[in-house]
Amino acid sequence: MKIDKPNMEIFLLNKGRYRGAVLDAGAMIKSMREAHDTGILETYALGETYIAAGLLTSMLKGKDRLALVFECGGPIKGINVEVSADGHVRGYLKNNPFPLDKPPESLNLSMLFGPGFLSVVKYLENSKQPFSGQVMITYGSVAK
Repeated sequence: MKIDKPNMEIFLLNKGRYRGAVLDAGAMIKSMREAHDTGILETYALGETYIAAGLLTSMLKGKDRLALVFECGGPIKGINVEVSADGHVRGYLKNNPFPLDKPPESLNLSMLFGPGFLSVVKYLENSKQPFSGQVMITYGSVAK
């Protein structure tokens, strides 16, 4: 699916010192949910990652791409989402649906992520090697 430019607003603050982006992702999340046939929790987890990747398109140029890769020990197992500079977003859950013993009492995903790592990989247009970084998942949520 593709992020339409009218759905994203990029702005500068304090004479260009700070850059920000706002994304209206409702249609993108609806399309993602239908394509992957996800339940509420699966849509929430994958949707947060789609939105995070979508916001990062404002930092990409030309044919650059960026990937967010969650590898975790909880029922989610992992999330992969890739975005390109022209706004194309694609991704998947490693486990869909999540195997749960009982229905969750809230939308707190920390129990579903468990211990793990987030890798951010940037593929520059004319570069032979991607740039990557990795951090430990400490909050159990994409948004934090």
